[in-house]
Amino acid sequence: MRGAGSGWVAPAPTDLLVKLETKEAPEEIALPPVMKKAVKQSETNVARDRRAHTEQFAEAMKYFHQGSFERAARLFEEAATGAHIGVNESAQMYARMCRQRLEQASVELKTPEDYYNYAVGLINARRFREARESLEKALAAGQQAHMVYALALVEGHLGSMDAAVTHLRQAIQMDPSVRGLARSDPDFAPLLSNARLREALAPAQGPGD
Repeated sequence: MRGAGSGWVAPAPTDLLVKLETKEAPEEIALPPVMKKAVKQSETNVARDRRAHTEQFAEAMKYFHQGSFERAARLFEEAATGAHIGVNESAQMYARMCRQRLEQASVELKTPEDYYNYAVGLINARRFREARESLEKALAAGQQAHMVYALALVEGHLGSMDAAVTHLRQAIQMDPSVRGLARSDPDFAPLLSNARLREALAPAQGPGD
């Protein structure tokens, strides 16, 4: 320690602050080109995986809405372990729904009436493709008017109007009371916008009419 008059002057606090503030910040570490390329490729792969994952889920939904629950279930189960967490959760939920519907469909059906009654339940659930399959099995054992009418209804809801008209005419020929059934059936009401189906329901005219 020097006493006064020795010629030494202590640095002012502001001088120290200037030196600290002007100290250069450390430079960012530059990645080698190879590593930059690898990072960019990884980001691209992640984006591609997420897109493919979303497309897989969309395909599964398509089969779900078509009533193809076995195929939809497999796709949902595959989509439940993808890159997109939100899609994983939805896929798991829909996979469970598919399995539940498949279990319900595994009930034992023996007689044509069993298949018909099961088809009616499917119609009420708006599962028309499955209902058509069940009705076709019922009709394979023999033609009955109420079953043929139900098939006409199902074909109409599926957009197969030619088949709907053919089956409706056949059902009416087998049992004319089907006309009244169709006119009062709320499930058939949306199909009455089709002129050919309305024509098929028109009362039969005699030779003198």
